[in-house]
Amino acid sequence: MITQDSYRQRRETLMGKLKDSQGIVFLKGNSIIERNPDIEYAFRQNSSFKYFTGIDIPNMAMILDPREGKYILFGRETSFKERIWVGEQPSLEEIRQTYGADSIYPISSLDEFFERYMESSDILSLPSKDIPKEYCSNLLCDAVLNMRLVKSPEEISCIEKALEITAESHEAIMRATKSGMYEYNLKAIADYIYANHNVTSAYNPIITVEGEVLHNAKYGNMLQKGHLLLVDSGCEVDCYASDITRTLPVQGKFTPEQRDIYELVLAAQEKAIGMAKPGISLSDIHMHAEFVIASGLRDLGLLNGSMDSIFELQLPHKVFFMHGIGHNLGLDVHDCADIMTYIGRKRSETNLEPGMVITIEPGIYFNRILSSDTKTIEDNKDYINWDLARKLAKSISGIRIEDDILITNSGHKILGPHIPKRINELESVVGLGPYNPAHSGI
Repeated sequence: MITQDSYRQRRETLMGKLKDSQGIVFLKGNSIIERNPDIEYAFRQNSSFKYFTGIDIPNMAMILDPREGKYILFGRETSFKERIWVGEQPSLEEIRQTYGADSIYPISSLDEFFERYMESSDILSLPSKDIPKEYCSNLLCDAVLNMRLVKSPEEISCIEKALEITAESHEAIMRATKSGMYEYNLKAIADYIYANHNVTSAYNPIITVEGEVLHNAKYGNMLQKGHLLLVDSGCEVDCYASDITRTLPVQGKFTPEQRDIYELVLAAQEKAIGMAKPGISLSDIHMHAEFVIASGLRDLGLLNGSMDSIFELQLPHKVFFMHGIGHNLGLDVHDCADIMTYIGRKRSETNLEPGMVITIEPGIYFNRILSSDTKTIEDNKDYINWDLARKLAKSISGIRIEDDILITNSGHKILGPHIPKRINELESVVGLGPYNPAHSGI
């Protein structure tokens, strides 16, 4: 867990970066979102607000004044009637003391503070649907991005803890996987394990036999012999995420065709992980992983032509490997993606630094939409063996293998406990039987 002293140090660091800006920092926390009348979604705090305050209470905001070194909070007192329904809640003064603010005011008084500050200061904020665009500051975005992307030992510890729980979840799903089950049966296992550790999913898990659909959040298919099951699932500990993908043979054994494609994805991942070190970008890593995939697909007869022509046409990326090699990981699963988008910084072009945590997740997909699109087929008829692609799509759909990587001073470290991913490991555990926590750690 992140200590209050760490949150204080973060605020002081940010104010130090902005002391010459003539601006004040304004960050707004998330509000509770109504699902339907009188029913609410589970609350999850805004990541940057959480990063600088540690506060998990809805309907709050903060101001940092770098010139005066002041930390001001704004919140909402719970009414007597509300407390009858939701129980006792901390008072504003209790919140101020707990989270180390210099002062706290009702959030209804924010407009008055803005009027006062705007006479002599710029309002600096981050991109958000709740913040006017004129307040969004590139200066603040750069400062926050450089802080959040490099993780402290405390943050890495949270991610490692999330990975321990995630490993337990993946192992349980592997053991339970068999023909006749439904995807939702396996999602229920992940949900149970996360709830049993008092954590939540970091994102809608992808647990599907239709792995070619990259963000498939449906769980209604029945598992059958010959299917591959793609499981992309992670959880949050103190809002820090894990993100792991494994691809399993439903019947417990890979077919020869599945083995060929799986080994190719694994080779690409091992190549990519081996390259992870300070100074390199995700785009550089992606290019080398894509070369492994392209050359392997050519050897298998799926791609035709020279490697130069294959890369010039971007065939692997357009047809068989249509996403990036990975992304930053932290308080957001795609860490700081909103900030990067706002300032026009491609995450693939970020040079890796010690302390950054990234995912490495190559994949090969046989997408039925692409393989039936007339234009895609015609444009690539001389370079893609579409008959073979359609044949493989019947038993492979999609394969992805993903791990979470810490960039160190000398290279990298794979975070978390080992989660089976080699063919012999997977074939020894898939369908093994009900999960028992006492037997975890295979």
